[in-house]
Amino acid sequence: MKRRPPLLSLTLFLCTPLLHAAEDSPVFIVQNQPVAPTTVVPQDGLRDLRFSRLRDGNWTPPALLNPDGWRSAADPVGEGPSLDSRGAHVAVAWFTAAEGPRINVSVSSNAGVQWLMPNRVDDIAPLGRVSIVLLDDGAQLVSWVEQLGGHYLILLRRISPRGTLSVPVQLVRLPTDPGHPRLTRVKDGDTTPAQLLLAYIEHAAPAARLITLPDASLLAEADACDCDPRPEDQRGYALKGRVLSIDPNAGTITLAHDEVPGVMKAATRTFKAAPPLFAAAQPGKRVFARIERIGPDWWLFNLRTLVTP
Repeated sequence: MKRRPPLLSLTLFLCTPLLHAAEDSPVFIVQNQPVAPTTVVPQDGLRDLRFSRLRDGNWTPPALLNPDGWRSAADPVGEGPSLDSRGAHVAVAWFTAAEGPRINVSVSSNAGVQWLMPNRVDDIAPLGRVSIVLLDDGAQLVSWVEQLGGHYLILLRRISPRGTLSVPVQLVRLPTDPGHPRLTRVKDGDTTPAQLLLAYIEHAAPAARLITLPDASLLAEADACDCDPRPEDQRGYALKGRVLSIDPNAGTITLAHDEVPGVMKAATRTFKAAPPLFAAAQPGKRVFARIERIGPDWWLFNLRTLVTP
């Protein structure tokens, strides 16, 4: 029987938990107080996000996702964070009113073990109501609501895998409150254009809009410096290990590898590999590579020998 993957979850005070399935991932909780898991209002009014990971039946000590310093006596129901994940890659977007209202986005490539410094993505007058989608190539698409001139705007912005921000794109402009718009991924990961679906409220009735990403020309940033990683450098997950054996007839390489957080524990494992890797892999050598699950098998690619032992 196929093993059911553990759940990856994120929650904020009195907000509905967000659940995602991920390979060998711990249960993961983010909230705005230093107790996990609970829904007690922090007495000092601090609304900063904290996270804790359930690992082998035990919660790790809660830690700040980012020290925003937002203090509010009001209950921020409806202003919880938004989460999306692809395997061990996690992206979180949230609203904070510390030093003025803003929308922040942070990402982790190892299931929340480490987080990158947040990107501020809002434009002029954010109300919050964030939603985020993580694409296969590592790019993030985040939407939020702003209010200008008596109208509500639903804006969308792309963040590249290296954190470069595109120009915000206005998806919807309404004279009435659009509620809490939600983005979801409809199609991604093949050779055709990726598509998202935006759901919101228009004149008190449900509404939706299909977004085909290449058609949104403002989302395609000009990368004249070629700063973003190549597709082969972004696929799958990074792995370090020692080559134990090579079997060209079976098309496999066996490694004793370190833990890949959120994906697999440290172990001895046999990976499928393309013929060019057999010459690069030498038994006894430490290597750095990337792995990706294709069908039932884990494949090894982009393998490099490490100089350090």
